[in-house]
Amino acid sequence: MGMFKRLIAIVGVGIAATAAPAGAQTLRYAASAPLLSMDPHATNDFVTQMVMTQIYESLVKVDPDLSLQPGLALSWEHRGGLVWRFKLRPDVKFHDGSALVASDVVFSIDRARAGRFWSAFAGPIDRVEIVDPETLDVVTKAPDPLLPRKMARLQIMSEAWARRHGAEKAHDLAATGGEFHAQRNANGTGVMMLRAHDTQRTVMA
Repeated sequence: MGMFKRLIAIVGVGIAATAAPAGAQTLRYAASAPLLSMDPHATNDFVTQMVMTQIYESLVKVDPDLSLQPGLALSWEHRGGLVWRFKLRPDVKFHDGSALVASDVVFSIDRARAGRFWSAFAGPIDRVEIVDPETLDVVTKAPDPLLPRKMARLQIMSEAWARRHGAEKAHDLAATGGEFHAQRNANGTGVMMLRAHDTQRTVMA
C-alpha cells in the first residue's frame, strides 16, 4: 500500500514525462486509447476503469482469484428476501479530507442507476436505506444472490463534492461544448490521487 502512495502513474495514448517528487518511483504506461472521463459512472470501458479503480473504491473488492474481499464495506450479509446489509468501514476519508458517510453510498448508487452504462450492476437495485451511520440496506427489485459481486464494480463518490461542482449526474460522453468538472477531476478514497488529466496523459500520486 505504501508504495502505491508514492507512485506516480502516467497513462495516455503515448509515453509521457512528468516531474516526480524527490524519492518517488515513477511508472510510465501507454494504453491503446485515452481515458474517456474521470467520472467513475460515465463509462465502463476497460482502459478507463483500470485507472479509476486506483482513485475510487467500491463497497466490495475482488481478489485476483476472484474471491470477494472487504472494500469500503467491512462486511455484507443477505438479510432474506430482497435485502442485503452492508457495514461501512469507519474513518474513511476522501482525497479532499472529507469523511465518507452513508449518504455518499446512497448518492453514488442512485447516480450510477441513472446512467446508461451501469444498468447491469445498479439497475436491479430498487433503493438504498440508511440503517445507521455505518449500516446500509440495499433493497433489490428481485432476489439477487450476485449483488455483492456487482457492488465490486460500482465506485463511490463524495456527494458533497459532486454537488459542489455540478456533477450530480454522470458525465454524458456524447455531450459537446462546455466543461464538466468530473470529466477532468476526481475525489476518491483510493490509494492514488488524481493530480492532472487531459487527452494525452493522466498523472496520479
